[in-house]
Amino acid sequence: MNKKHCLIGLLCSTLLLLGMALPCRMEAAPHALGGFSKQIHQKSVPMRTPAGEKELVHQSFSELVLSQELQGYSPLLSKAVANLNRKEQEQAKEMRLSLEKDAKEFYANHPKDFRTFSYERDLEMRRADSLVVSFLQKEYSYTGGVHGNYGQYGVNLNTLTGAPLAISDVFTDTETLSATIVTKLRKKYPNSAFTHLDEHIQSLSADGSFNWTLDPRGATFYFNPYEIAPYAEGILTVTILFQEQPQLFQDSYRQTAPEYAEPFAANNLPLVTSLKDNGQTDTISIITSREAMHIRVNGKESVFPVYAAYLDPILIHMADGRNYLYIGGTTNDDKEQIFVFRLDGNTAHHIGTLPYTFRHVTSSGKQESYHFLTNPNGFLLDKNAPDTSGIVGTDICSVGKDGLLAFG
Repeated sequence: MNKKHCLIGLLCSTLLLLGMALPCRMEAAPHALGGFSKQIHQKSVPMRTPAGEKELVHQSFSELVLSQELQGYSPLLSKAVANLNRKEQEQAKEMRLSLEKDAKEFYANHPKDFRTFSYERDLEMRRADSLVVSFLQKEYSYTGGVHGNYGQYGVNLNTLTGAPLAISDVFTDTETLSATIVTKLRKKYPNSAFTHLDEHIQSLSADGSFNWTLDPRGATFYFNPYEIAPYAEGILTVTILFQEQPQLFQDSYRQTAPEYAEPFAANNLPLVTSLKDNGQTDTISIITSREAMHIRVNGKESVFPVYAAYLDPILIHMADGRNYLYIGGTTNDDKEQIFVFRLDGNTAHHIGTLPYTFRHVTSSGKQESYHFLTNPNGFLLDKNAPDTSGIVGTDICSVGKDGLLAFG
């Protein structure tokens, strides 16, 4: 490597570290952190049949990856994540062997009804700052029944110690918390056929086993299919904002980074937040149709006349109060782009389209990873070629004053 390349590499590493805005460990207010990504693993078990080779088992799972700078900042967090990844690898192996056995038995008993058994586990970051790292493990499996099973499971870690956060670490009163969750569930889902709702919430509260994430503006609780309602009702959620019931949260965990980026799901669960951090609840959802992208903020719909699939939306909040949506997606011509919207009140204005992707593929094409945007002041994006020939490089970016990209 020549001196020019060494200098560029050193400069890039320094800029990324500065962009992550790592705080002094004595500061009380949290600061957003960057440097998170996920490594995607896919494995397939083929099977020869009279109709040709088919996929007997399909499996994919993701591991959380920390940058070298982030590992150096919090080695205990790095160790905790490594342990989680190790357990994920073991579970994935056990699941693959079990699915292979069950799939072969199913095919032996139903030779004219070939079905691919599957196990998928993905990651979705919810918050990443100097106080808390919180993310969802999103799971789906199909084992030959009428339908597959799915769920989401929150993981909440202390950033400096790597220790899991307990409900008692964050909330001051579990009895009030339980009552609030029940009230919110009944109000949000008035037509739900709840099953033993009060008893189930009380049981979760008693043993501290709520399924939850700590978000930049509050906490969200997740109830998977069959848990409190029939399968057809899907995943039910409740969000409690910090400013909505401040007495319910421990003081230290009510702190919010002045700038943050919060990924969420499209075509699934709306994001519940407070765009102005004033206790007012704001809801954002993104729905795609064959002709357009529909962005709904508090029920008001803004239509962007471009079709894009595999959406990855991220809410970006800046210290001066500006709010943006960065939405990664793949268009009809297989181009991966990021669509940028400015949120003015309840309206989303399209302000630009970036020739970038959150996805990263090695030059060999054998490994795929994904950059998480969790800090507006420092994140990585892969730049796409003008055509569909692939990725041409990775850039260090930040959100500029116009909402689009600034570099370095």
